[in-house]
Amino acid sequence: MIDLKSLGFGELFLIQVIIWTSLWLIDDYLASLLTVVMVPIFFFILVVAVIAELIERSKVPKRYFGIMLMSVCIPLAIAVITFIAFEGTYSWLQEI
Repeated sequence: MIDLKSLGFGELFLIQVIIWTSLWLIDDYLASLLTVVMVPIFFFILVVAVIAELIERSKVPKRYFGIMLMSVCIPLAIAVITFIAFEGTYSWLQEI
């Protein structure tokens, strides 16, 4: 089993990009739904963690904040890229 603590930012970045890109290419409905749901959740967890960190210093490593920021930015970036690539026409929108 892969130890996620030993992976660097570049490797985690590539893993997320591969997963999100694959998801968008396989099923754009599920990908858009997960993007709309997961990005705000990750964002608000990050905001709460930063506020808690500012109020009282904790033992949470700085790496956590970088990973959470990546988890917010990567799905949004992949969604924008696929929106441009698909010219705004998703398969699930055509069925409506």
